[in-house]
Amino acid sequence: MYFNEKRFNKEAIRTSIDYIKEQIIRIKEEEITPKKALSIARDIENGLIEKKFFEVFEPDCQEIKQVLKDLVLATREHYNRIVREWNLETK
Repeated sequence: MYFNEKRFNKEAIRTSIDYIKEQIIRIKEEEITPKKALSIARDIENGLIEKKFFEVFEPDCQEIKQVLKDLVLATREHYNRIVREWNLETK
């Protein structure tokens, strides 16, 4: 498998990692509501989908291509479940 280093700029990756680290610290330090937890998960997974994160990998065999396709589909399905739950929390 080939890793396309040019797919994302380093600053964007650092920003994403920093956001996740901040959320982990926040969750450890304060009580978090289900709605807030869903919001964080929604934001992270939406970023993965919108930025086509999994396209950073360029597989050289069909089996790995299929695994990545399945991972993209599973991420979208999980994102949709998060959004449905988030909507229920906001009612």
